[in-house]
Amino acid sequence: MTNDIFQKFKDIILNPVETFKNSRDETLGTAFLYFLVIIAVYSVLSGIVSMMFFSIFTLFMPGMDALLAAETSVITGVVSIVFGFIASIIALIFGSVILHIFVYILGGRKGIEQTIKASIYSCTPLALFGWIPFIGIIAIIWSYILNALAIRELHEISTARAVLAVLIPLIILIVLVGVALIAFLTVVSSSDAFIVEKTLVYE
Repeated sequence: MTNDIFQKFKDIILNPVETFKNSRDETLGTAFLYFLVIIAVYSVLSGIVSMMFFSIFTLFMPGMDALLAAETSVITGVVSIVFGFIASIIALIFGSVILHIFVYILGGRKGIEQTIKASIYSCTPLALFGWIPFIGIIAIIWSYILNALAIRELHEISTARAVLAVLIPLIILIVLVGVALIAFLTVVSSSDAFIVEKTLVYE
């Protein structure tokens, strides 16, 4: 089983299109097992990185006890591993549902199982590089490219439709985050102006 997972991992990295074609009849259970393994690896590596960064951060905290700092770093790493693993599963479920809505709108009729499989296989670069600071950005872009390829092959739709199905939810998310950020900054700015005004009045 381990060899099969490693082989799948290598095939997705080296020959993704052919691998996706060969995965059309693969069961969702097999794909989900693959997902659990690669996300477990990713979560552990991310947890170790978080622990290292927190350890470095505590070095600059005056009066920090060495034993307490070590214990806190370990707890931070463990929490990061558990949270990352659980959050990845939740993100897969919700992300696949949202993605499938746009896949269906754009002509994908092979079922949500194929969309979930596409989401799972496209996570492979994240497991490989996503835990590395800064380089993880490349892994995210790579994963989006693989997601579009996987949607195209598993749903058997055109490249343009597959790309749109992947990009539209991303664009909507970016817009929503931007609107939320602008709204937050507006509220903060208004609050600061109100406080300054009240201060001047009382003075």
